[in-house]
Parts: sequence; structure tokens; C-alpha cells
Amino acid sequence: MKIFNDIEIDLQKERILKNPPFSRWIKSGESQYKLEKLVEKLWKEVKSYLSPQAIYRILRREKTDINKYSAPEPLLKAEFLVVGIVTIGEQVEKNPKSKFLLESLVIDALENVALIQAQREVVEFIKKKAEQEDLKMTRVIPPGSGKINWGTENQEFIFKNLESEKIGVQLTSSYSMKPIKSISFVIGLGSNIEQAKELFSCEGCKRLDCSYRT
Repeated sequence: MKIFNDIEIDLQKERILKNPPFSRWIKSGESQYKLEKLVEKLWKEVKSYLSPQAIYRILRREKTDINKYSAPEPLLKAEFLVVGIVTIGEQVEKNPKSKFLLESLVIDALENVALIQAQREVVEFIKKKAEQEDLKMTRVIPPGSGKINWGTENQEFIFKNLESEKIGVQLTSSYSMKPIKSISFVIGLGSNIEQAKELFSCEGCKRLDCSYRT
């Protein structure tokens, strides 16, 4: 089991603006200048209260009960399963939001971009470890995501195989996570599986108007 206690998220303004939803907002007619100024102003504030942490574990698939969870086929073909959770911390929920709608939207988007970036850092670490063992990877599969038909209730499989309390995350009875700015995922590893071309692909998601679609 691997724990990341302080993931470095060093995003420059230019890079932030190239990420959804900011890239979509600019294309849709938002004032680019105003958005740039808001990002520049608010990112320092947002970054000050983030506490990015993660935990993951690699399991031998045949020794798990993944079959009980109607898992996507790529996971069932894998030799190993990586179960992971990433969070940017509970302070996000405690921090008072701006009374201005646009600022609130930008703050929420910055928090989401930070969470996505933290997850990417963890997955990149896993990818390097897999490459060292000559293992291929499926794409990242988060239960409840529109990217694949695998409901949030399947997060139970992830949480029962991890000590999520070590990074301050819990799964509620309604299968939502606390802190809310957290994400769980499963990745398949194996020597005889097909290597995913895009680890974070939105392929299969029906939410074509999603602001975070890549």
C-alpha cells in the first residue's frame, strides 16, 4: 500500500487555462482577459488551503472478489488491479465561498482541476512502476463516472481494500465520498492486456456537453 501525503500541484496560469472547463469557457465567448485575471487572483488562494493526498494498492485480481461487482471487462482480464483514492482535503468544504457567482464558479473549477492534476500525478507514478515490470495498463476507471457504466456503489470494492482513513476519506452509506473533492478509481495491469492509448479517455461518456470533457 502506497500513501502520498503531500502531492505537489504546481500549475501555472497558462496551463490552467488550457484545461477544461477553462478552455471551454474561453471558446464559448467568456472574456478571456477577465478570466485570466480571476484565475491569477484566485489560484493562490485556492492552492493555500489544498491538502492533496492519495492512497493506492495493487491486488492480484484472482485473489479479489471483483467478479461480484459487475466490473468492466478490461478489469476482469487484468492480472492485477490498482485500487486508489485521491483527495484535495477537507478544508475545501470549510473555506468560505465568494459571494460573487463568477468567482465561486472559478474557485470550484480550480479545485476540480487541482484534484484531476493530483490524480494524474499518482497515475503517472503507477505507470512508471508498471513499465518497470513490463506491465500494460487499462484506462483509469472511476466508479460513477459517465465515462463507463459502473455505478458509484462499486466504490465499496475500492474502499474495503484500502485504509482510506489514513488520508481522511470515508465512503458514506449513499456511496458519496467525504471530503467531497475526492475521487476513487481502479486500473487493470497485466502483461497480456491491451495498453490503453489514453489513460483518462472520455470515450463512452454520453455527457457531450460536459465542461470537463477532453
